[in-house]
Amino acid sequence: MEFISRKAAIDRLNAIPPGNWSKARYTRELWNVPSVPAVPLEPLARWITENLDPRCDCDYCLHEDTDFEDRACCNCPRMSEEQVKEALTKWMEEQDAKEKT
Repeated sequence: MEFISRKAAIDRLNAIPPGNWSKARYTRELWNVPSVPAVPLEPLARWITENLDPRCDCDYCLHEDTDFEDRACCNCPRMSEEQVKEALTKWMEEQDAKEKT
């Protein structure tokens, strides 16, 4: 899977001169928008769990302005791969909501 910038796609389609619109033209233009490969959620969550020692899942650590070192000292258990996936999904949904407003 690949991601493209919504703004880049819209800009590219808006550059098509009036009267020159067709499904084939739109398709060709969208294929030419630069993309980046998507990172599948499961391997990303696994990598985070194995390499970044995600521990904080509590309200204090998530909502206070603390550095990572402070959070690592709390009594929170390590997050499971499933919890990391849930946290990433929630964060992505929040980013999407911000982008739409």
